[in-house]
Amino acid sequence: MEWILILGISLILVIIISNRNKKSKPIEVKVETTKPISNINTEISSPEISNERLEEIKNEALTDKKKYILNLKNSKEYSEAAMIIFSSVYKKMDNVDKFGNPWLKYNSKSEEFKKNNDIDGEIELLEKAIAEDVYTPFTYERLAILYSKKKDYNSAYIVCKKWFNTDYWKIPNMLSGSLKLMDRMEKLESKLNK
Repeated sequence: MEWILILGISLILVIIISNRNKKSKPIEVKVETTKPISNINTEISSPEISNERLEEIKNEALTDKKKYILNLKNSKEYSEAAMIIFSSVYKKMDNVDKFGNPWLKYNSKSEEFKKNNDIDGEIELLEKAIAEDVYTPFTYERLAILYSKKKDYNSAYIVCKKWFNTDYWKIPNMLSGSLKLMDRMEKLESKLNK
């Protein structure tokens, strides 16, 4: 969770600095520091994004995932809005971290299976990770790749859909992985519809 907090704070600082360069009001950030680092509560508000605009962006995320992801990629406003709208996702990630770092717990072990060419063992491990609500897009992408290698395109497609059934894809931290999974899902959908 510490790396997520650092990444989130870094993104906030970039936004603050860029806002100061535009001579506009910076984003206000309040952080309670009396709690242990894993329980830090961060409240973010932006005077530049209206509640109506936040609601529009939230609705777009719920109704047109691809459009939202592309806008998130290309718009600082969307990144700021996502951090406000979906702030609970970071808390959810913190809860997952309480049971062990997902990268160490699953993805690094997945690499061991990969080195040993144990596709079935790797699939079993990654399926378990997803069942335990892991938030790393790598996990979903790798599992979809493995199913595709086995020519099980339907299972690969389902894995991609599972990623977009989580809330994790909505936050800026997951943008790169979400774009890859969206692309893979569209290709698999085309393949399945032939």
